Amino acid sequence: MPAEITVISGTTFRCGGVACQLLGVKESDDPVVRKQAETFAKTWFKSIGNYIGIYNESNPLMTQNGTAVVWVRGYDTCLSCLSEELVRAGLVEIDESQWQGYTFTVPTKEDERQEDWLAVIRKAKEGHKRGEELRVLFEWPPK
Repeated sequence: MPAEITVISGTTFRCGGVACQLLGVKESDDPVVRKQAETFAKTWFKSIGNYIGIYNESNPLMTQNGTAVVWVRGYDTCLSCLSEELVRAGLVEIDESQWQGYTFTVPTKEDERQEDWLAVIRKAKEGHKRGEELRVLFEWPPK
């Protein structure tokens, strides 16, 4: 069954009624960029048909107000990660101040491995600087 997703902003959404915040990213200070990030997140969820995986379920993370902090991937041909692609698109900032030392494991074909989520989004930021192509199944920016 598809997940019931309601996008609130570029970095927050509700999944089946549960408030969620993307791990490792924060909204831009620029309101125009924030709106673009929200549009990107809505388009991303739509492009994958809302079939998502929360990849940090091995070590769940919550804010003090009870919001789930998630590393979300879409089950598309790219197995794209929303936090990573928002960074690669230049629509959010990396949030290195929170969750220092936080780790979780992700499944692999053989077993599982520890995800270096901060390295993933740092690499995406470098990719943005180089003009690297996004790993999504839709055109961005839209024409």
